[in-house]
Amino acid sequence: FIEHNENGRRFFNGSLRSKQIAVNDIAQHYRGGGHRNAAAVKECSKEEALDIIEKCCLRIKEAKHNDTV
Repeated sequence: FIEHNENGRRFFNGSLRSKQIAVNDIAQHYRGGGHRNAAAVKECSKEEALDIIEKCCLRIKEAKHNDTV
């Protein structure tokens, strides 16, 4: 994620990349999009950026638990 400040407005743009885990649905939930393993989000709040990171981490843990990574 990269933080931006424009006209007194703070927001984050981020890139999601994965070799095996789908990330596009997470990005779509936050007004972003892309391909299954490569997606991006724009103009997220700090809270949304942290939530995206948390969702990605949970997805990785689930994949490891299910031995799909």
